Amino acid sequence: MRIGLIRSGAVFLAVVAAMVVSAQRAAPQGAAAPMLDIAGFRPGMGLREAYNALKAYNPKVPPQAGEVVVPEISDKKLPYALLLPEGPTPGVGEKIQLEIALPPNQQVVWRVSRDMNFSRGSEPTVASLAAALRQKYGQENPPEAQTIGNFSWIFDQRGQLATPGSPLFNCWRFSSGPYGPGNLPNLNPPRYDPNAPPPLLQKLLPPAFAPCRSAIAVHAFIGTGADPRLAGVMRVSLTDLGLESRTWQATYEQIAKVQGQQDKQNIEKAQQRPVPKL
Repeated sequence: MRIGLIRSGAVFLAVVAAMVVSAQRAAPQGAAAPMLDIAGFRPGMGLREAYNALKAYNPKVPPQAGEVVVPEISDKKLPYALLLPEGPTPGVGEKIQLEIALPPNQQVVWRVSRDMNFSRGSEPTVASLAAALRQKYGQENPPEAQTIGNFSWIFDQRGQLATPGSPLFNCWRFSSGPYGPGNLPNLNPPRYDPNAPPPLLQKLLPPAFAPCRSAIAVHAFIGTGADPRLAGVMRVSLTDLGLESRTWQATYEQIAKVQGQQDKQNIEKAQQRPVPKL
């Protein structure tokens, strides 16, 4: 597996066009409820739609794409994340990251993340940010997921908050990642064994996770500086857990299938070789 970044919009759009053609032959995957978003970005957005939305969101900063080569899927670079960087001053401003499903799935967004770093003199209050989050997503749930500065919400696919006693209520425990540019699970271990799945799938496939295939998780963090009343940073993520699990499982199963075919071919070739004289 080779991971890299591509910065050229023209080159990336050519890659997107090829991926769109391929995605049209893939089975459709579920998406998050339309009313759940971060700054207008949401799970289920197609690759081209997501890229163009990032360009429109901040025309002064070109989006970047994290890319990976997975030989069992394609010999071409595949985009797995789109990033709108902060701008010329690292650590100040806004960063938006969209994580993209890999083939054989449709290449759609399965997680949206947004980081905001406030410069001195521009910090909002912690109370006002918390109120804005609750106005957008409702009262956070479940209680055990909430710690100082952290907020969590679990929704069903209709965009309704999970209630106590719901099978979805504990799905916040299964959120993983993020997997942004330069940070991706190992897709090519020495040999993928379906009976011993990699750590990511060990989290996403056990029976306890089954109800979460219809859950959507929102997590937020508000960090403070010298004055605990003022927010220095806010991070928010929106993950369609079902879309995440289905797409990763399909990608790993495709890798396992190709590896199995390669193993079979290697054995068949070996069987045809002459045995040395004994």
